[in-house]
Amino acid sequence: MKIVNIIVVMLTTTLILSGCVNQPKPGSPESVALIQQKKEEKAQEINQAKIDALPDWAKIPPESDLAIYGVGSSTHSDMSTARRAAIVKAQAQIAENLDSRLSQSTKVWFDESTFDATGNSDKVEQAIKTVVAETNLRGLKVKEVKFAATGSKVTAYALIEYPIGDANRALVIQIQKDAALAQEARKNDAFKELEAEVERLKKS
Repeated sequence: MKIVNIIVVMLTTTLILSGCVNQPKPGSPESVALIQQKKEEKAQEINQAKIDALPDWAKIPPESDLAIYGVGSSTHSDMSTARRAAIVKAQAQIAENLDSRLSQSTKVWFDESTFDATGNSDKVEQAIKTVVAETNLRGLKVKEVKFAATGSKVTAYALIEYPIGDANRALVIQIQKDAALAQEARKNDAFKELEAEVERLKKS
């Protein structure tokens, strides 16, 4: 029995010593590499947790002819701060997408020769920039906000909607400020319909 106990003690001691031998010395290149490896593994775990927590609408944002959607995310120790930051990022995404959508609208309202006429394209571009800048203040609607625990912090995901009709109406108002440009646009029925809608809203 004593011999068995001695063998167990010897094996345990050997394993402990073996573990110590395999540990790199502090400050050595091997130790630095091991620390870096552990940091990368931890970062990978955090990123994977964020991916796993992504809502479906964040993976594939909605698409519609009636609205533009923006998705934003933010990680913070404070939940409300994470929410606000996620919404701001979603707004920025909408602003990026809105420019191209409004450019498509103007191509419908003006024929090619009119749009390319001296100064017209520059005026329309400036009108679009004005509308895009204003969307940060008006017309945006928070559709969804989801939260996920990310280690000791919270990740917020936000989905924001901006009606394309609101953007088109705002663009009509900007174009109306230039009488010559508005006159050219009125040759298109789609523009005239939107213009009439703007006037109705002003009276209501």
